[in-house]
Amino acid sequence: MESLPNVGPVTAKNLLKHFGSVRAVVNASEDDLQEIEGIGKRTAENIHKVLASKYLYFEKSDSKNKKLM
Repeated sequence: MESLPNVGPVTAKNLLKHFGSVRAVVNASEDDLQEIEGIGKRTAENIHKVLASKYLYFEKSDSKNKKLM
């Protein structure tokens, strides 16, 4: 949880206490996230954006020409 934007140990604990599991936090809407003390509109938007974003990685075709996928 602490890897999410603007989420420190206290907010991470509040998220897990409120939602009960990491899965429930991941599935929470922005409005649901804003119910947590310390999470405002902007933080909820950023958390939601991170959780919904596509995983990007480098494809190692050779050591000189790495491509972001």
